[in-house]
Amino acid sequence: MFKEEAKWIKKVLSEIGLSSIRTCLNVGSGSLTFRTKIQPWIGELFKELEKYCEVFHLDISHTRV
Repeated sequence: MFKEEAKWIKKVLSEIGLSSIRTCLNVGSGSLTFRTKIQPWIGELFKELEKYCEVFHLDISHTRV
């Protein structure tokens, strides 16, 4: 996700009201390191969401056996 996309998502979520969201599934999430160190704007977006709802991160690289 690009920085501009994260800003746009934050804007849209604030317009619809975060209190209306109960659960969020982040498909193609990458690792925690990726979300917080490599592209920290992604981590910041989900940190804000986690104040209002339960967030699940899913990435195929973490589901292979």
